[in-house]
Amino acid sequence: MIKMAAKLVKIYNYPTQISCETPLAWSPDHRLAIATKKGIFIYSLVLDPFNTSTDINTKKDFIPTEPCKNPDILLAQERLTQLPLELKDMLLQDRVFASFNEDVESQSDMRYVGWSPHMKIAEHQGHFLIGLGYDYTFSLHFSQNGDGWVVQKNLRSVLLSHAQLKKSDLKDNKRFTCLYPSDPAYRDLYKKAYFAATICISWKSAERLITGQEGGEVVFWKVKDDLFQIVDVYQTDLPSVTAIDTMVHGDRQVIFVGSRDGTVHCLIKSSKQTSFLPVWDEEDRLKVINIKILKEDPKNCKILLAKANFVIVIKMAIDLNKNAVKILEEHAVNAGLSQVVGVEQISVEDAHELTEDTFLIAATKGNMFFWTPGQTDSQKTDLGLQVDRTHYCSWGLTASPNQAIFCLLESVSSFNDHLTMREPGRLVIFTLASHEQIREKVQGPQFMPDYLELFRSSYVKSGLELPDSYENVHAKWWINSVGAQKSQTARDICQAVEIELRMTAANTFTEKFPKLDKKIRCAMYEFLQKHTKDKKILKKTNDFLRRNPVDECMECDVCKGKLQHLELQYVTCGKGHQLPRCTVTQFPLGVPSYRFCSWCNSPYAASVAHSTCILCTGPILNFQ
Repeated sequence: MIKMAAKLVKIYNYPTQISCETPLAWSPDHRLAIATKKGIFIYSLVLDPFNTSTDINTKKDFIPTEPCKNPDILLAQERLTQLPLELKDMLLQDRVFASFNEDVESQSDMRYVGWSPHMKIAEHQGHFLIGLGYDYTFSLHFSQNGDGWVVQKNLRSVLLSHAQLKKSDLKDNKRFTCLYPSDPAYRDLYKKAYFAATICISWKSAERLITGQEGGEVVFWKVKDDLFQIVDVYQTDLPSVTAIDTMVHGDRQVIFVGSRDGTVHCLIKSSKQTSFLPVWDEEDRLKVINIKILKEDPKNCKILLAKANFVIVIKMAIDLNKNAVKILEEHAVNAGLSQVVGVEQISVEDAHELTEDTFLIAATKGNMFFWTPGQTDSQKTDLGLQVDRTHYCSWGLTASPNQAIFCLLESVSSFNDHLTMREPGRLVIFTLASHEQIREKVQGPQFMPDYLELFRSSYVKSGLELPDSYENVHAKWWINSVGAQKSQTARDICQAVEIELRMTAANTFTEKFPKLDKKIRCAMYEFLQKHTKDKKILKKTNDFLRRNPVDECMECDVCKGKLQHLELQYVTCGKGHQLPRCTVTQFPLGVPSYRFCSWCNSPYAASVAHSTCILCTGPILNFQ
């Protein structure tokens, strides 16, 4: 069997085991969330072009698993102790209802981690970390200025409030009829618990999200500012909704719903009616772990299912007018005897020898492998990863946003628990890209942080050659900043590009704020006068500086002396005090209350409201 090689980048060891169903998630802004028993690790990619380490440069944060008093109680302890023994045992021993008891400590041990779309909640803006706990907590976390993570929203409370206010939405599920308590009052409590227990989520638009519940409900949410509102609930007869994915076509929402019994259905929702149509109608008891919509064209829709130890690709035609689904093709592959833990669709550009619909699949045990729909089990191609995985079982596989790097999360197998004290969990980072492919990516039109950091690591480690041409000006500055440590040519290119970017930002700033403070305008015009070749701008700056000399407008913030040397990034006074220049206004920043880029450390005045760096596009943070 032919093996396709992968290059190992880094292995991180963890002093904790993994027990999460979906423990890995990359955010669009290049942050990796890893759920473990002790808490959630968050690795933020840091594109520091001046870093000389051969490792991928990241900033690590940690959200610990800490017991806290359960805020969402359905039945008070005093009331529970007064119940008949049979009913009390039934409620206490139910795996879902038990999470809503008063004497149960709420844990943040996660079953799922993911990321929201870019959105704004209250004063915070960005991608929020989603956590679904084994105790059915449903929370959103946000990082405050890169310093610690806080729970921004507890959405389980929203579900319970909705169940209390709109009891008509809590309909009977035929699968649970035999489990309901005979007393109507406690039957309602039972249904509330299963309604508030969220298992899966699909969140593709900042304005709306859809969740799947233990009670078989599909819940439709509307999001506006910091208000999360449940707008509709569809009750299915599924034992529980374990996987969900959505797409929108005109005024219709198409939701693919997978269940614990192995069935998959297509829910078509419009303002007039809702249809629930079978896609995989066989109750094979192979739990649907994941659903991904590969192609969103209703006439030629394609979805991927991960069902226990099988991966299935289904091609279908959806008639939105007649609310009908017609299956066109089905292809399946057996991943072995263990459960599938990750599937990544491989881009054609990243692996020229593979076809468009090639997938990298990881199961709990065994080698990762490539599979193309239409191939038999014997035709799949193993991934050649030079790592000894004998004593480990896999828990998750994910790729960075541009698939520059792949991450495999592993934990020591229960059959080898004698190794648990040494290194119970680890994250294996590898890449499928060759040096030639990395160079092609970084010199292309898109700014790809994951490929750029991989390029920097390879450049420091093995002397990877700098590209000959660039289509993205920010990538040009960043790569030549990396090469400036070894090459004078790269240093000259980096300086020339930085001058152009600073001049563009200064011109835009003066046009946007024509009534700037005279001192700030003086600093900007001095910089433009020195570097611009535009005659119109040069005349404007000469006239202003003739009336407002630099010596009278700018001084050293430390000793109030005159500035003698005005360089590209710094100014220096006669006593040797060196002050950084704001990357936009070019004004000297003396007091350390300015903002800075968290990637390249470029300084910004507090009055500059930019959220991303004009040089490397990194996030700008406040000085701590």
